[in-house]
Amino acid sequence: MPERLRWERGSERHHFIAYPTGDRRDGRAEVWWHPKGTDGPASWHYRLVFGETIESHPADSKQHAADQATANWEGVAGRERTRKAKQDEIDDLEAMINAALEVGVVSIAPFRLDSSTYDRLVRINDILRTKGLLQGPLRPLAEAVSGELYRRRQQR
Repeated sequence: MPERLRWERGSERHHFIAYPTGDRRDGRAEVWWHPKGTDGPASWHYRLVFGETIESHPADSKQHAADQATANWEGVAGRERTRKAKQDEIDDLEAMINAALEVGVVSIAPFRLDSSTYDRLVRINDILRTKGLLQGPLRPLAEAVSGELYRRRQQR
């Protein structure tokens, strides 16, 4: 089991909170008593919040909730890092596409289509489609992405 989280009293009775990284901005783990009649049976719960990734479950006891929070923290943090990396990649692709659109001419080489993953190719295509850029000055990029996807499907 990972190192125990350092719990402190929360803002309300029967509420405990921990900051696994030591930085309050990086996320938190919470354990609290969920009384009967407020959307479910009375029980202890835990919630892990790291960026936009949240995990919350009921537990058999306060100790079980704390144990589950401790055991599951790294998984939640890992899922958030993966989500953030994907979002950063999308943001970078959008910036590249917007820059090409401003210039009015697209150079396909910086997109590294031949070494891109299938998911990255689909993301590029999706960005072009949702921005309505399949035609016009970025059409050569759209055609190159489509051609690379077709080539990969034919190799199967």
